[in-house]
Amino acid sequence: MQSLQHEFDIRLTAFQESYEWEECDGLVRPLALAGDLIESAIEPVTAARAMYALRHVLSTAPESEMTWSKLDNEEPTLEWRAQWEDIDAYNDTFWPETMERAHDLNAFAYYGILPSWSFLSEDGEKPQRILDSLDVPAFVTGTIENLTGFLSLFGPGSKFYGLEAIQTTCLAAAGRLKYDNDEPITVHELAALSRVTTKRLQNAIYAKSADAPIVSRDGLIAPASAESWLTKRDYMPSIWKDYLSGECWKSESNDIAPKKLEEPEEYLFVPEARDGTIFGPKSCLRPGRPSEEPHYTIGAKGEEQDYENFEDALSALTAMATPRWRRPNEAGNFGIVTVERWRRVSARELSQL
Repeated sequence: MQSLQHEFDIRLTAFQESYEWEECDGLVRPLALAGDLIESAIEPVTAARAMYALRHVLSTAPESEMTWSKLDNEEPTLEWRAQWEDIDAYNDTFWPETMERAHDLNAFAYYGILPSWSFLSEDGEKPQRILDSLDVPAFVTGTIENLTGFLSLFGPGSKFYGLEAIQTTCLAAAGRLKYDNDEPITVHELAALSRVTTKRLQNAIYAKSADAPIVSRDGLIAPASAESWLTKRDYMPSIWKDYLSGECWKSESNDIAPKKLEEPEEYLFVPEARDGTIFGPKSCLRPGRPSEEPHYTIGAKGEEQDYENFEDALSALTAMATPRWRRPNEAGNFGIVTVERWRRVSARELSQL
């Protein structure tokens, strides 16, 4: 039986072997914008000197003394942009905590782990960033807030290396955290989490492909609806809740419990309107007047019937030659829609619609 610690080690190795450092490099290479501003406002030689000095500053940790004499060893070049295009965050900076957190956020987004946990088994006092990794929601949301704040400093459509990777990783990490906490996620978050473009996911949704998630009227996707899409892609379910609650770094005996044989999941066919809305137990339940109970309304205008029980309403819809039902529009008013097609959904997914 495989331990959670062993699973963590496997994922950590896979992450380390595949990581491209885009988010980290994306935190330093766009600083070339400072040189562009100086050159535009002042003149090229001043910009070259400033960018040469900035590289020296970035390579010196705050607690270390600046040795400005190093600037005398080399003459700044007017071709400084080429140097900044190749700057390496890991080797050419003192590796600030923001870069460490960006690195770890990628591992959380796509592998469901935080690399900082690998230091938990070491003796002695732990650095604060290691202790921070024990509170995964706070670590993830805080890092996303920091990185999105950095992104906001650049104009829309900025093409600096790494900015798109930062944005995608933030979306994927936010989506994973919501998914792990059984909260609905956005289309952009699900696309990033499943490593596909937003356009590809939207095309699947519009085409109503078999594994495409159902998007609610508020533009969100319920976790149960996202599950089918994720399981058919290279998605690794998170282990952070079990790993941290079991303090698995303290022992190799924290086995992953074998999955219980589950009852085959129940699937149902429910009507879907042309606008993509589904006849769902939550979305189509009409609040009753003071003298009425909440109910579902089905049937054509003038022939409507009310049902307090969803299963009874669905059964009656199924028996209709042309199923029609009332559902709320964007203003919250319940209008009649007609079936466009029947959609196969799991009982768990349907319970969230």
